[in-house]
Amino acid sequence: TISRIEGLSQDMFLETFERVASFFKDVSSRLFKGGRGHLSLLPDSGGIELFVQPPGKRVTRMDLLSGGEKALISLSFLLSLMETRPSPFSLLDEIDAPLDDANLVGLLDVIKDMSRQTQIVFITHNRITMGSSHTIYGITMEEEGISKTISVRL
Repeated sequence: TISRIEGLSQDMFLETFERVASFFKDVSSRLFKGGRGHLSLLPDSGGIELFVQPPGKRVTRMDLLSGGEKALISLSFLLSLMETRPSPFSLLDEIDAPLDDANLVGLLDVIKDMSRQTQIVFITHNRITMGSSHTIYGITMEEEGISKTISVRL
C-alpha cells in the first residue's frame, strides 16, 4: 500500500511539475519580453532549479541579475503556480514595487489574462497599476483617528 501511494504521489508530482514548467516557460518569456526560462528537477536533491535568460544577456549566476530581474523570476514562478491550479480569489500585495515601468506593463498583461478566471485584489501604490484596475479602493483620514474607505470605478 505504501509503495502504491508513493508511486501515485510521485506521478502526481511529476504531472503537476510539468504543468508548472510549461506555464513558467510561457510566463517568463512574456515577462522578460523575448527572454526564455525553464524549470528542471535536480535528481540528487529532489529540488527544483529555475533558469531564466533575459534577452541579450548571458546569465551564469543569479546574483549577477538586477533586483528587478530577480523579482521577475520570482513572479514568473509564483504566477506559474497560480495558473496551474487557479483559485477563485487572489490577493497580491505590492508585487509591483521592485519593477520599473516597462517591466510592470508586462506583468499587468499577464495579470489581466489571469483575471479572466481569478478575481485579483492588488495592493499597490503604483499609478500604472492603479490605472489598469477596474475598481480602486483607498483609505483616507479626513479627521485625526477616523479612517474612511473611498472607491472609484474606472
